Amino acid sequence: MSDRSLDEFATAADESADESPVDPAPATMRWSPEGAPCAACGSTVSRRWRSAADAFVCADCKEW
Repeated sequence: MSDRSLDEFATAADESADESPVDPAPATMRWSPEGAPCAACGSTVSRRWRSAADAFVCADCKEW
């Protein structure tokens, strides 16, 4: 089996300028080495997760 260039698989549709831009995926977790306050309880933690209210909260305040 010989190696093939990826260019062989490209099509004109792939190069279309009419495509709408893709929005980046929102972050689900934030890490702060110095710690950051939980939006719900105010505790300083290094890891916070996105809550249903779009705020970043500690593991104890996150509804899993």
